[in-house]
Amino acid sequence: MAISIKSPTATTGSIQLNASDVLTIDSSGNLTVPNNLTVTGTLQTSSSLSLNFVTKSSGTSYSVPSNLVWADVYVIGGGGGGGHARAGDNAAESAGGGGGAGCHLLKSYTKAQLGTTCSYSLGAGGTGAAAASADNTLGGRGGTTTFTPAGTDTTTISAYGGYGGTGRNQNTGVPADAAGGLGGDIDITSTNSYDSSAQLNVIRITTFGMNGVKGSGATEVVNGGDGGNAMLAAGGSGGKDPASNASVAGSDGSLGSGGGGACSEDDSTGAAGGNGGDGAIYIVEYLS
Repeated sequence: MAISIKSPTATTGSIQLNASDVLTIDSSGNLTVPNNLTVTGTLQTSSSLSLNFVTKSSGTSYSVPSNLVWADVYVIGGGGGGGHARAGDNAAESAGGGGGAGCHLLKSYTKAQLGTTCSYSLGAGGTGAAAASADNTLGGRGGTTTFTPAGTDTTTISAYGGYGGTGRNQNTGVPADAAGGLGGDIDITSTNSYDSSAQLNVIRITTFGMNGVKGSGATEVVNGGDGGNAMLAAGGSGGKDPASNASVAGSDGSLGSGGGGACSEDDSTGAAGGNGGDGAIYIVEYLS
């Protein structure tokens, strides 16, 4: 067996096996293989893909770039609302749990699967619980975010919203734990269920709202729980350590994160939990 490099010219060159071309390279650098080629080891190429990142926090459609090779699509449900700090008692501490983040789904698509224009619907964030006079007033649950490709794949995938946090009160100066809301899940009851072919290649990610922090009986320190984090945004902060006879509302979440829980110390007005963040679509585009 004889392997040789044929004397190159101004327009072409080749590698030969037993005097026959096995690889030919023209003046533009194009490579031609006359017969089947088996490669053992690592084959390196000079071609590369560029990345582009798209966040959809409004609107209803996504235009697929003409030079897209494939895309990773993250679908994020709305965040749950934070729990309240109870109103109507000026001799007690109250803490609300943070709302849960919306469900996160990840699915990869080729350009052919996506088509030219995809549609989506963003789930609204859950409303933070108002400063009601009753215990266990839940923040609202976040809405469902959906994504529907329009190519060879037309199956809608759905990310449910996070659950709301609770609000608790205690007359002894130390509030009971106020549970944080659970993170959202995927649709497990309809035709888009997790067990169907529509969702078998979908990755599910959920985060949980944090619990409302217990107060300290000695110093009457009380804190609301932070909302659950989403991949694009941290959860809303819970109200922290108010002054005596004061309340602090929870902060709002964003882009699918949960709202923060409120807190109150010996304050009859109470405070509301933060709203959960509206859902979002996040797309990583691989472009040629």
